[in-house]
Amino acid sequence: MFERKFTRLKENTVERPPKQGAILRYVGDNMERKISDDEERAFILCHHDHHGRSVESAAVIMHVTVKEVKQLLRNVKRKAPQLFPIFTPQHRAILNMYGQGISRAAIVEGLGITLSVLKRRVGFLRTHGYLRDRKMVRYQPHMDSQVVQKF
Repeated sequence: MFERKFTRLKENTVERPPKQGAILRYVGDNMERKISDDEERAFILCHHDHHGRSVESAAVIMHVTVKEVKQLLRNVKRKAPQLFPIFTPQHRAILNMYGQGISRAAIVEGLGITLSVLKRRVGFLRTHGYLRDRKMVRYQPHMDSQVVQKF
């Protein structure tokens, strides 16, 4: 019975090449992993570019506590800060709606949040460099003196 379940599980398991998608660093002629397998798995489960799950659901999937998943993510942030911040689904939705040019009132109504919450989320996205002001820069005649090279 056990062998039959194990072989069925083994047949359905997809093997991936070792160290795929891992953060590596060169040490002489060899490459060495910078983050562990558990740290990579927690990152992939929680990061918005991959699965985008909550820390709680990642803990259930990994069969560990929420505290351990948070510690794994802190370790990844310490080793590879360029991979952060990790967005919540609400941050992603706001970023997508802003990118489409939807007004603030429509975003508030669509997501069911208040304007003050939206302002905080937009402020977070701006401070991390994901959003810019919607102001268009237009050419003005007084800018002629600041042009370095005209085409």
